[in-house]
Amino acid sequence: MASRDRRRWRGALVTVLTAAAGLGAVAAIAGLPSDAVGRKAATMPVSEVRPGMKGYAVTVFSGEQSDRFEIEVVDVVHDYLPKQDAILFRS
Repeated sequence: MASRDRRRWRGALVTVLTAAAGLGAVAAIAGLPSDAVGRKAATMPVSEVRPGMKGYAVTVFSGEQSDRFEIEVVDVVHDYLPKQDAILFRS
């Protein structure tokens, strides 16, 4: 893989991971009714996530209004960091 491609892939991965971390924190609180906060949400193991799967994410782009947007899984990178996987998606 060319050096430029590696840098581009790494930059995209960092962007997605940063967005995913923010999405998880925001969706856990902002996207749920007040009576749902504190209850465990249904989750899917990373081992079941496959490229091509479609879903949605919830985040706050500005202010306090949560926004929902469609996503598609591009790839799953196992052991991206020690004992941590990464899910790459596009919106």
